[in-house]
Amino acid sequence: MPTINQLVRKGRASEHAKSKSPALQDCPQRRGVCTRVYTTTPKKPNSALRKEHSVVLIRGGRVKDLPGVRYHMVRGSLDTQGVKDRKQARSKYGAKRAKAGKNKWSPGQAVKGTEMPRRREVPKREILPDPKFGNVDVAKFMNVLMLSGKKSVAERIVYGAFEQIQGKAGKDPLEVFTVALGNVRPVVEVKSRRVGGANYQVPVEVRPSRRMALAMRWLREAAKKRSEKSMALRLAGELLEAAEGRGGAMKKRDEVHRMAEANRAFSHFLARKTPIERYRNIGISAHIDAGKTTTTERILFYTGVNHKIGEVHDGAATMDWMEQEQERGITITSAATTAFWKGMGSNYPEHRINIIDTPGHVDFTIEVERSMRVLDGACMVYCAVGGMDRTGANFFKVYDQLKTRLKANPVPVVVPIGSEESFKGVVDLLKMKAVIWDDASQGTKFDYVDIPAELVDTCNEWREKMIESAAEASEALMEKYLGGEALTEAEIIKALRERTIACEIQPMLCGTAFKNKGVQRMLDAVIDFLPSPVDIPPVKGELDSGEAVERGASDDEKFSSLAFKIMTDPFVGQLIFFRVYSGVVNSGDTVLNSTKGKKERVGRILQMHANQREEIKEVRAGDIAAAVGLKEATTGDTLCDPANPIVLERMVFPEPREFNVEATVGKPQVAYRETIRNSAADVEGKFVKQSGGRGQYGHAVITLEPNEQGKGYEFLDEIKGGVIPREYIPAVDKGIQETLKSGVLAGFPVVDVKVHLTFGSYHDVDSNENAFRMAGSIAFKEAMRRANPVILEPMMAVEVETPEEYMGNVMGDLSGRRGIVQGMEDMVGGGKIVRAEVPLSEMFGYSTSLRSLTQGRATYTMEFKHYAEAPRNVADAIINAKTK
Repeated sequence: MPTINQLVRKGRASEHAKSKSPALQDCPQRRGVCTRVYTTTPKKPNSALRKEHSVVLIRGGRVKDLPGVRYHMVRGSLDTQGVKDRKQARSKYGAKRAKAGKNKWSPGQAVKGTEMPRRREVPKREILPDPKFGNVDVAKFMNVLMLSGKKSVAERIVYGAFEQIQGKAGKDPLEVFTVALGNVRPVVEVKSRRVGGANYQVPVEVRPSRRMALAMRWLREAAKKRSEKSMALRLAGELLEAAEGRGGAMKKRDEVHRMAEANRAFSHFLARKTPIERYRNIGISAHIDAGKTTTTERILFYTGVNHKIGEVHDGAATMDWMEQEQERGITITSAATTAFWKGMGSNYPEHRINIIDTPGHVDFTIEVERSMRVLDGACMVYCAVGGMDRTGANFFKVYDQLKTRLKANPVPVVVPIGSEESFKGVVDLLKMKAVIWDDASQGTKFDYVDIPAELVDTCNEWREKMIESAAEASEALMEKYLGGEALTEAEIIKALRERTIACEIQPMLCGTAFKNKGVQRMLDAVIDFLPSPVDIPPVKGELDSGEAVERGASDDEKFSSLAFKIMTDPFVGQLIFFRVYSGVVNSGDTVLNSTKGKKERVGRILQMHANQREEIKEVRAGDIAAAVGLKEATTGDTLCDPANPIVLERMVFPEPREFNVEATVGKPQVAYRETIRNSAADVEGKFVKQSGGRGQYGHAVITLEPNEQGKGYEFLDEIKGGVIPREYIPAVDKGIQETLKSGVLAGFPVVDVKVHLTFGSYHDVDSNENAFRMAGSIAFKEAMRRANPVILEPMMAVEVETPEEYMGNVMGDLSGRRGIVQGMEDMVGGGKIVRAEVPLSEMFGYSTSLRSLTQGRATYTMEFKHYAEAPRNVADAIINAKTK
């Protein structure tokens, strides 16, 4: 094997290394350039003699040619002198070659099996689950413990620690282990980087795989430093403390986080404080006065965003910041905020919850729709005192109503203790403990106590239903459940989460936000069951070429986001609220509005808290923020990386504007239509124009007749003998279609007509397409006037759910709106369903009237059914209104 001294000898400074070896001839070498050289001796190419030498050419030193040595040149980390584009390929001399004559190693036919091996990534070894718990993380932790010696020793330590946890603490050891790992995992760490001749400790985000490795390593080191006699006892104590958010491993994590925070000034980017897996983007939605804003105010209080509770009835709610909202005590516009939560008992790693509080009044439905478009989950609030519709309804009746009315699949995870004024707390069906909140501390303190004796049977019944729902998540859990084995709390939570994300079930909780009970448990459920941005499918869009493309929720992806709301701030101007689906954007960056095809610069990025603003430098995948400086963006526009444009699915609704301008208020316009009831035969349309040169001449004769309802417009070419040349017939059709957009009665579109083109004439010189287009339009208008035109109005299928005592009022009101009652039926659980067909023009303001008629206890739905001829008096009123 050649030594370094043999490889390097002194010589004159040379632009290129002088070498007879083709592998070295084209490699320019300069002073101080590091080149890694692999050498293989001819006789033992795969032996341990294969070395890697770092050769630094100093003062003109150069690589020496040695007989019988193959060189494999790979660019070094400092090799920037013209070799950065050279491929790291195998040397030409990396294979044994048979030489004719003297030496069998000279160039010739290669001998099999002697090629120089490439450098490649070491294949990852698959780690099998441990034999006792069937958990891969436990197996990995055993490998971390096994620094030296047998694996059986590591298994004995881990299983011994788990037995100690089970025996002394009475907790599920696997659950304690999982929670401990989650708490200890770091978000950021510091790494040394050399910049400008100096070393800096730069904070960087920890990769998910490395987070787990560091957590296991820190748990091992912290356990070794404890004072218990055996390693199993030390490990058990450390795992229990880490699961509670304390101990040596947690101190190590906090120390790393503090160091990263202290060195943030040296970072080229702001490390993500909270990993995207711990993001929750949720909306709080409900019917008006159900308590959603009150619930949001408690969330802000318990998460530390607000230091006092703002009440809606006092006009002091943080999220109801508009003057009109404070006066009326209702939510009018959606408001965004951000909170952080670590669990009721600080037993979770910190999660970031982006919240949008939405209106509940039916008149502001558009605010709900555009907010839900960019959220990953929702918390629906139902009033269990008034119920969804019934006075005196309770938690279990609301459960039945969710199943029967909304066709949902609710799965209660808590059961109430008492109701209305006697409500004391809840029973957590996962822990099978009662949770009682302290009134004196406004619910910030709580205790786990035994379940009241009168509720034990009820709780066991509902827990069994919850476990059964969880077992349906997978065949393995179902086999375990049917086999009589108990599912652990971690298994139940994981299974319910999977089914919730798949929209198969809806976890159901209860509490009283006004009395400060149950909101913290709801936040825990948000963490346990609702998806993070990485749990939902990647967002889909289209490239300029029309090709479908997906962008995952990752900072490494190209930037893409969706603008979902416009708001005018009196201090900063127009704000564009947007949700980032992938990538990173900084203030000052230029983004492409791919919907409009225009580039704009992001002036400032603001983190919004209702109407309060906090300026930030960047936003990443999963974030919701507001941008200043985007003049062209409107609701539903895609904002993306200019170099990698994408158009996300657009929201379809009218553009909202809130610019303090005078507005014309009135009823929405109804989409009326026109059609005919009779036929009109041989109607002539002639367009003749002479202007002192080449004139225009077109002549068409049509027959107009009604078409089947819903068939629309049909055009039949029945020209014979070439009285109209073939090239002019499409022009007649085009003229008629243009006229269809505005009927002869009130200018509404014309539907369900059939046109026969039967005859016409043309001029050899003066005829052209425009003349025949005008002839077709003239003929159709005249035919419409002769064919008894009528106005069509949209008819809606209306379904009203009402208590039986109000059924007479509801039916009378529908009849007064020109409605035709088509049937009634009984509702499950009491009440009546009334089905009717009502003109759309009569349904404006119906929700308000229905609330007045039924004391707010009835609901209705409606959908378009068909068009029908409007009565004569109604049609005359419509025509007069249009012709004024």
